Amino acid sequence: MASGTKTREGIFAGSDGSEIMIVPQNQRPDNNGIILRQRYTAASDGVYTLSMTPNDGTWQFYAFSNEPIPEPALLGLIILGALALFRKK
Repeated sequence: MASGTKTREGIFAGSDGSEIMIVPQNQRPDNNGIILRQRYTAASDGVYTLSMTPNDGTWQFYAFSNEPIPEPALLGLIILGALALFRKK
C-alpha cells in the first residue's frame, strides 16, 4: 500500500443529499489514481456542491469534470436526425 499504512480515506457528500461515498485513496497500489463518478441533480439555481472531508491523511485532486446528461426528448431528436441522414444516402 502506498504512503505507509494510512488508507487516506475521503468522505464525499453532495448538496443534493446524494449518497455519501467513503473512498480510500490508497486503494490502488500502482498509484495511477481513482476516477469517481457521482450522478447528481443541481438545485434550480444550477448550483451543486461536492464536499470532501479527509478522514485519514490528505487527498489530492488533479481534475474535476461536469458531464451533463441530455434530456430524453433531446436524445430522441438526435436519433431522428441521425436516421434521416442515413436515409438520404
